[in-house]
Amino acid sequence: MAAADSGEERARFSCLTALRYTVAAVVTALAVVIIVMVIAAVVVLRPEKLSLSVVQGHVRTTKLYTESDTISHPAFCGGGNSQTTTTTEPRGGGGVGIIGGGRDRGLSAGSLASVSRPRRCPPQLSRTYGPVGFLDLGVVLSVENPSGRREITCESMEVQFYDNVTVGVPVKITSFIEPKFVVKPQSSHRFWKALRLWDKGVLAYIASQYGGSSGFMGKVNGTMTINGSTKKVDFECSPVDFSDDDDASDDDATVTCSVNAAIN
Repeated sequence: MAAADSGEERARFSCLTALRYTVAAVVTALAVVIIVMVIAAVVVLRPEKLSLSVVQGHVRTTKLYTESDTISHPAFCGGGNSQTTTTTEPRGGGGVGIIGGGRDRGLSAGSLASVSRPRRCPPQLSRTYGPVGFLDLGVVLSVENPSGRREITCESMEVQFYDNVTVGVPVKITSFIEPKFVVKPQSSHRFWKALRLWDKGVLAYIASQYGGSSGFMGKVNGTMTINGSTKKVDFECSPVDFSDDDDASDDDATVTCSVNAAIN
């Protein structure tokens, strides 16, 4: 009887020991998983692990404005000595006189008079600038993943274009959302985006602000959502050239964007 009780007790202790080891193993595994997830989140979401740039530092545009010339032909300029012409004309009547040793054909020195008449003005040109019906923009962006450990999934990326006025608040020109893409370790994701702007208010602003110019300096902002996280990484790319310059080449400096920590 005692031997049977001893056997049952040993079996019970064996089960408890096995249970303790099992619980310890599960807790250890959970702790490892949590630690790995935290480290992965910290490593992947660090802004310096991402790099956004505007290739060639250039946003290509069509012409920013329309222009029209008006030519006026005033009959005469206004009054004032600077806008009159002085001519010498004969007085009424006159006889035969000698001027400078020769005959003046009936005009003597006393028969000449100075007369001021309004002079005719040259044609006047006035130029005005107006908004275009639409504006096309094109840009090449590059997202780089310098990490050698894992790929980065960009769930979405919103890109906004602004002018960069020195006085006042920059005006948002347009924006777009780039769908999900993946950047492999130590590689980049480069893409070209073409947009057409129809907003009449923005087009009128561009014509009034930059009429007569070949382009303007602005900035490009990017906001990315990384690896399914709710945290967003914001970038600001400035200065960026907005123009219809067709001479942009691969030798032009690429503008690397900075992380806008204030928005993060």
